[in-house]
Amino acid sequence: MDDEKTLAIIKNLHKNAEELFKTYVLSIENVINEVNSRKKGIDLKLSKDDKNSIAAMQNAMMEVINMRDSYTRSRERHKYTGLDELLKIVNDWFDFMKIVTAIHIKSARLIANSSENDREFSLEERDQLIKLEEIKKRFTQRLG
Repeated sequence: MDDEKTLAIIKNLHKNAEELFKTYVLSIENVINEVNSRKKGIDLKLSKDDKNSIAAMQNAMMEVINMRDSYTRSRERHKYTGLDELLKIVNDWFDFMKIVTAIHIKSARLIANSSENDREFSLEERDQLIKLEEIKKRFTQRLG
């Protein structure tokens, strides 16, 4: 693949990953605001489960923000080592955001449905969680 095509792919992946990131963060914030306003609207205090769900979403969001920082650092440290390495970094970030977004959508459905039967992870979802861990490890290795 020539450099121009590789650079175009890198730019496109970066743009798509950043859009997923922004959508993810806004979605988490919207869910938290919705839970808070729904409880305030009917003048109820948040239940322990609601508080735990909100805390879990906030923690997940902070983890994604921290990973974005690692992505930015990796991209900066390796921007002169060649387009192949840069493509790997951007591709990992895009894959990470796709998986995190899919997990968030499933979690939101679980909260809405609250069915114990739905809480089982499929083999595909387990594979995605493993992939997330491997992407995190690669970012950690790149930053040494």
